[in-house]
Amino acid sequence: MSKELTISNLDQHLKPLQIDGVTTPIELSTEAIRMNKEISLQQDLFISGDIHCTGKYDGLNLDHGMKIYSSASINGGVNINAAYLSLYANIWTGDGDESDNKATLVLIASDGYDSQINLMEASSTRWTIGNDADDSDKLKFDAGTPVVGGATKLTLDSSGNLTAAGEFVSSNMLYSGGIHQFYGSGGDNSNFYGIQVLANGVTTLSTVSSSTDASDFTIDANGDITLDSSTGVFIAQKGGTEFSAANSAYAGMILGYTDIGLDEARQNVALTTSYVVPTDEFSVSFTAPPSGNVEIMISVCYNAGSSGAGDLYAGLSSTNATSGYTQLQDYHEEELIDQSGRFGRDTVQNYWTLTGLTAGTAYEYWVGFKSSSTTGSPGIEYGGSASGHNPDFIMKATALPATITT
Repeated sequence: MSKELTISNLDQHLKPLQIDGVTTPIELSTEAIRMNKEISLQQDLFISGDIHCTGKYDGLNLDHGMKIYSSASINGGVNINAAYLSLYANIWTGDGDESDNKATLVLIASDGYDSQINLMEASSTRWTIGNDADDSDKLKFDAGTPVVGGATKLTLDSSGNLTAAGEFVSSNMLYSGGIHQFYGSGGDNSNFYGIQVLANGVTTLSTVSSSTDASDFTIDANGDITLDSSTGVFIAQKGGTEFSAANSAYAGMILGYTDIGLDEARQNVALTTSYVVPTDEFSVSFTAPPSGNVEIMISVCYNAGSSGAGDLYAGLSSTNATSGYTQLQDYHEEELIDQSGRFGRDTVQNYWTLTGLTAGTAYEYWVGFKSSSTTGSPGIEYGGSASGHNPDFIMKATALPATITT
């Protein structure tokens, strides 16, 4: 049987409540009630006034978070200084007038904690933030001026990721079903930029337009742009159809280039009947492409000499002029000119196909020359710093596709 408790001598000063001579953790005055111990409620608590917390941290100290299990309407805004806020039901905050769109939820994390909003219900959660009639009222994230120092994070699942189980909506962004879409001007969802992440992290970036105008995609980096494929597969397509050699969009890329004689004094190197690399400069260095296939090209001027008796031969060498010519392969030694005329001068180009190189490995190859006869002093000529100079010696390495016909 309940008894009525009567308390006398109350004034504006807080005084401890005593029952049968025992002091309770409750202090009373005509102005306030103070609880000095944990409060355990079995029923709903209705508070029509403000809540002032002057505890250890001068705020609402929540060791295990704040849990709201039923729908709540809290007028005037909610300001919580706590480790984290866990919402298990709907919560609306504002000043009582829904028309002014001034609802406010402020989270200021305790030291050592991140500000987080965790939506843990299995059903989808839809957030609409911003006024469609006012372009300035958009959902914004400003990591440069967080409430508490450090980066901020919006969390929709226990892993800290936006997931397909939920739907996140603002006036210019939609996340649903694994597609992250950023809408264009006015929130037109028929024109957007999308990010789609599928199984195993397969990611697609796309632009979509409802008009016949192209949805251009531009990468504008204030620094380097790096393409790094661990498989070495690069594909170029038009409308979903690959037009480059299969998996070899890099084919045709110049990997290395050498030009000897550019604005330099004329040079004439006499040939012998044995292969000789004329100078250490007659080489090209490169890194092998993913295919391991490379084309080596040379361009050189040949002077047949006064007799024109000698034939010109060229071969690739794995060593330089200082070390001496070292045959790369016998089938890379080729005859280029057969019986040129007396004092004949020819600019000769030749190509070699190298296969089986190790992708990502650096290589350098030189070229050696010989003549079938030294009569008349045939030689290699290049360079010049005035008009009418000899053609430069050029040696170039070009990437070939993964599949070539031989």
